Formats: sequence, C-alpha cells, structure tokens
Amino acid sequence: MKVLALESSAGIAGVALLEDEKILYLSEDVLGHTHSETLLPMIAECLERHGLEPKDVDLFACAAGPGSYTGVRIGVATVKGLASGSGKPCIGVSSLEALAHNCTDLEGVLCPVMDARRDQMYTALFECRRGEVKRRSEDALLPLEQLDRVLKALGRQVYLIGDGAQKAEEKLTFPKKRRVSSLLQNQNAYGVAKAGLLQYQREPQKDYDEGNLFPIYLRATQAERERISQEHKD
Repeated sequence: MKVLALESSAGIAGVALLEDEKILYLSEDVLGHTHSETLLPMIAECLERHGLEPKDVDLFACAAGPGSYTGVRIGVATVKGLASGSGKPCIGVSSLEALAHNCTDLEGVLCPVMDARRDQMYTALFECRRGEVKRRSEDALLPLEQLDRVLKALGRQVYLIGDGAQKAEEKLTFPKKRRVSSLLQNQNAYGVAKAGLLQYQREPQKDYDEGNLFPIYLRATQAERERISQEHKD
C-alpha cells in the first residue's frame, strides 16, 4: 500500500512516500521557504522520481494539527485536493501522534511538545514499547506549569520530543525529563505516513473521503480571538 504524506504543521515542510512500511521517499525544506512554495514541488518530485501519478497512490495523509494555523490549513487543503482529483482516500493525523511515531526506537513514555507560545504547549502522552506506539492522553493545549504537574504525577522518565522540547526542558522542574537527540526533535512526514497507515489499517471501514478531513486547532485563531474580544467590548 502506497501512502503519500505531508507535514506542514510546524516550521519545516516535508513529504514522504511509504510502500507498506518501507520509506521510498523523504524530503524536507529547511531553508525557511513558505509551505505554499515548497509542498507542491516536493510532491511533484516525489511522484516523478518513482514514476507515479496521484491515482497510483493508495492513501494520502497530512498532519491535521495542532500546530501552525497557516501550515495546517495548507497541508489539509493540499491533501484534500490530491484525494479529490485522484478519487483516493485521505486521512488527517494528529501532529503530536506523528511526532511519537518518529521515535519508535525509544522505550517508555513519549511527550511531544509543540510550542504554542505564551508559555503554552500543544502536547499529549504516548507509550512506546517494542516499536509500538499507544496513546495515553488526548491532544491538549497546556500551560507549562500544568504540564509540569501532569508529568510529576506520572512519576516516570519522559522523553520530550518536538520543536518545544528545548524550551520545555529549560522551564519544567520535573526531574525525570529527557530531551531526545536533535535528529528526532522536529516533525517529519515519515511519522505522518506511519500514523496515517496504522489508523487506516485499524479502521478500514471508515469513510476517508476528503469531505471528512478537517484541521485540528485546539484553540481559536488570532483573528477569532480578536473578534470575540471586540464583541465583548461592544
């Protein structure tokens, strides 16, 4: 089964192509270009390199959030377009779950942390055993102080992963935290592809039409917050 996956929920855009669990293609843009500039050329290169067209892909996947509002919207819209044009299914996966699937060589509790600014993190907890990732908590937007209390109550060593890992390591007082190597810190499309494939295999009966794919934000956008604030003033 061929899975084409996009990661655009954070600063680095990426594309991956998996056949079953074998990586055929993995590309990332680390030059700071906008995701709207980089995703489509990377997709085109991926397909051309392997002699494929969108209709030859069995499943399209994207990081549906949480993360950058603009990046998430671009990834979701791109995958919806690919799925609509090819008639193939598409799936959105949690950006945090995708991060956990990048670290399946680790054993123990994984805590993806994506910097949501204002000393807040998008985060969740996962357990990794013998390469299998299981979710322990739902995705949430937590202040660092609250995340600190959650990890202290857990009382186990926790691996911090994601673009917020360095900040979390510096600010959390929980003593049993450990930041993974820099090679595993950032989001990449492989984790999205792996999480999407596993979800599709677990629930093949679901309707994976593009009309059922939506972004996951966890909090209102800046424009929505400003609108609500203005309404309260009025």
